[in-house]
Amino acid sequence: MRHHGVRARRHHGLVPVLEPHPVGRLATVTHHLDDLRDPVVLSHGPAVHQQPVALLRLHRLIPPLGRPVPMAVCATGHKSRLGHPAARARAAAGEPPDNGRMPELPDVESFRRTLASCAQDRRIERVRVADAGVLHGVSARRFRDRLRGRTFAPPERHGKWLLAPTGPGEDGPTLLLHFGMTGRLLCCTPDDPPHRHDRVTFTLDDGRCELRYRDLRKLRGLWLADGPPDSPSATHVMGRQGPDAASVDRAALTEALSGRRGGLKSALMNQSVLAGLGNLLVDEILWRARLHPTRPAGRLGDDDLRHLHSALRRAVRDSAKAGHVPARPSWLTGHRDTPDPRCPRCHTALRRTRVAGRTTVWCPQCQQY
Repeated sequence: MRHHGVRARRHHGLVPVLEPHPVGRLATVTHHLDDLRDPVVLSHGPAVHQQPVALLRLHRLIPPLGRPVPMAVCATGHKSRLGHPAARARAAAGEPPDNGRMPELPDVESFRRTLASCAQDRRIERVRVADAGVLHGVSARRFRDRLRGRTFAPPERHGKWLLAPTGPGEDGPTLLLHFGMTGRLLCCTPDDPPHRHDRVTFTLDDGRCELRYRDLRKLRGLWLADGPPDSPSATHVMGRQGPDAASVDRAALTEALSGRRGGLKSALMNQSVLAGLGNLLVDEILWRARLHPTRPAGRLGDDDLRHLHSALRRAVRDSAKAGHVPARPSWLTGHRDTPDPRCPRCHTALRRTRVAGRTTVWCPQCQQY
């Protein structure tokens, strides 16, 4: 059988990749996104070579990076990301909420704030497990039985892990949440329509708000640990974790990187070295520090380490306040997905390649090896 291909230009950071199909059958083009978001599938009819790419029909649109998500206020005063009609329409289309990027430390910190404002000091009246595939090490029945009647204590975060201890007392189990690539935690009202990707829902005692764990791909999920967040059970679930990137001091950062032979980006992405950083944040931090992503992590001088720690502290702090890595005009993140990406500092054309298995953007002028 003969096969035909389609050539398409890079557009807004998306690279169309042809999956060949026999002539006369439906052909698909999948856009592989920088951070492995849900694939966008385009399709057209037979005779692929006769159809211009401009006529391909887009089944699902991904919101551009940094688009604010409209919110509504539930009865307790907490803002619900599903309350606005536009947000509901995007949700009905199966789109990831917010910017569609993989959750990093700032996102998980925003989920911690969501849990605290929506559910802290409230009793869990009902636990609905719509998909037990997101539960790890515990059955749906045991998960419900152990949490029903418990009260959410103040939540904590370490790296990309959200830890929700429960009471009363200190002997209650700790709920651990990891959001993988597409997970979200939302505070909704009972009137908000259920979403097909709502995997677990916690109904609270006031009856006015629900806490929903939503996840498209189900790559991680929820665990239950015996005892408080610092218990051996909880640390076993999380595995080896480095110091949290939001609180690491310069001495601890220097110790974490010392002696490492791999590249700098690979080290910073390693959660056992430094917990919480993801692809966008690492690229942003290295750009601010003027450090090339492949420089050996263990060979940084004192000035390099000082610049790195300062850039890390500022980028994490500002991102945590925003609840995500913002695509601001003065940030590298604000330019990496533009049609003609250029450095916001020197206006040199940005380069894009794969480092440590991830799409990496850097400035060849500012970040020389």
